[in-house]
This record gives sequence, structure tokens and C-alpha cells, in this order.
Amino acid sequence: MNDLLMANIPPYRRARGYRIYGEKGERLLDFYQDGGHAILGHRNPGIVLEIKSLLSRGQIAPYPSRHLPLAVKAVTELVPDVVEVRVYATPERALAAAAAHLKKPLSQLEIDDPAFPKSSRRNLSLWRPFLEDESSESLLLIPVLPISTPPAPAVLVFREKPREKTPPSEYCSPLSLAALRKAVFELIKYQKAVDRSGWLEFDSLPLWSRKGPYLTLDIEEEKYASLFSDMLNNGILLSPRYPGPSIIPGEYSPGEAACFRQVFCDRVG
Repeated sequence: MNDLLMANIPPYRRARGYRIYGEKGERLLDFYQDGGHAILGHRNPGIVLEIKSLLSRGQIAPYPSRHLPLAVKAVTELVPDVVEVRVYATPERALAAAAAHLKKPLSQLEIDDPAFPKSSRRNLSLWRPFLEDESSESLLLIPVLPISTPPAPAVLVFREKPREKTPPSEYCSPLSLAALRKAVFELIKYQKAVDRSGWLEFDSLPLWSRKGPYLTLDIEEEKYASLFSDMLNNGILLSPRYPGPSIIPGEYSPGEAACFRQVFCDRVG
């Protein structure tokens, strides 16, 4: 179903902040945020400037650069209780490194997501902003960082000494590493500045569970698909990944919040 829901999203021509603008004039308030990689909004000025700087210098090819240790250092300032941070070219390679460390095969389904109400505290967990305590018992973390630049590197955080046969960090594009480092520092600032009181108004809606800005919905997958389409038709983009999480935007208007509430109550509530 995920691919079908994603296919329903209209082709977009630009994005700014927490809104996406379609080629035919559609405007969508983004509760998906690329699964959390756009939690700072689209077109963050600091990250865009960093990317432009690296592009102008031609630092694109994945050769050795000073940006790898700088990116690693930034992650250690963001995520608590770090023993070591390693960076890999793709999420699949980071997952393979985690499997080598844990000495067992792993799939994406075995990664715990602290945004869900019944997270299982597995040895391997996502790390999400605002949910630091939810993944405190995991030995390995894959941070969901606010960078979607393709090919964005994948970070693996170790809370114990990596095994000898665990693959080391890989060479990645300085462009993506510099953007990652800047994204981490922008995220640190955002976590301190965001107004969390706005999240509370979503607590009164039935069937939604909230952890920080993350929302999951306790309904059947088929009903979720119908709700996704209704929300989309009314200018709201939920996560196309059932059951989410959807993410409360860092900025929205009272009218957009009222629309969210009305569409949900008409369909489900």
C-alpha cells in the first residue's frame, strides 16, 4: 500500500518550510516530512547555503575529506551516550554493519521506531529528535537526521565498542557530509527553539497517539488509505507509510489545524 499512497501525491515543483506546491497549483501542509528527514522544513537556509558552497568548489565525488570527522563530531554532540559513530554510504550498508556487529541478519522491519506507542526497545533502534529517552536502552542507533540530499549518508551510533569485524566508516561525498553536519547543528538549535505547546492540540483527537511531534493512528490499514486520500484532497499530506508516523509541522495556521481536525472527524471521528 505504501507505494500506492505515495503515487497519489501530486508531482511537486517546489517546497518551502512545511508546505509543498504541486505543478497544478496544489498546496499541501506536510505532515510526512520525508519520514523525518525534513523535520526542519524544506529548503532550510543554512543547509542550502552549505550545499551551494560545496557545489561551487566541486566537492562532490566520495573522496577522502575533512568533512567525515567533522560530521562524526557533530553527531556525538547531538546523540547522548555515544561510544563511536560510523558513517556509511547508504542505509542498506549501515544496516549491514549493524548486522555484523550484532552477529545476526537484520531487516528494516527489525529496527525499532520510538515514535510508535509500543516500541519494543530492541538492540537496534531509530533515534528521533525529541524522543531521546525512548531509545535509551538500544545498543545501536540509526539517527533520523534532517537531510534528504541524495545520496544522503547513513549514520550508525554505537553505545558499546564495535566488534573487530564491524565495517568501518565509508568514504561519502563531502557534499552530503557537510550538509549532514550543518543539519545536525540546525537541528540542535531547532530543538531548543521550537514551541512544543502546539503539539498539545492534537491530543484531543481520538485514535491518535502522540509522542513529541510524532503521530500514529490506531485504525485499520484500509481506513488509513481512505483518510490519507481525504486529507490529501484537503491540502494535508499525512505519512504514506502506514501507520506513520506523521509529524506535526513546525509551523501551521489555525485554519490548517482546523481543516485537519474537521477532515479527520468527518472521516473517522
